[in-house]
Amino acid sequence: MNEIAAVRAGQIVVAKVDVDENPELAERYHIRSIPALLLFRDGEVAKMLVGLRPKAEILRHVDSIAPAESSQSSA
Repeated sequence: MNEIAAVRAGQIVVAKVDVDENPELAERYHIRSIPALLLFRDGEVAKMLVGLRPKAEILRHVDSIAPAESSQSSA
């Protein structure tokens, strides 16, 4: 996640939460297994990924929610 945060700096916000220290957030977002990755758009959960995923797969999901600026073209 640190690499993804660096690659998309200024475009997305990456935050890590320790569910043991924040059980109310785990309950609020129905997190039953970790790792769990929640992707938000406009303050709402747009996607939830559970389990280890390759960086490329995570980036595909991130791009489906918030396309990278370099992939957005203005004609």
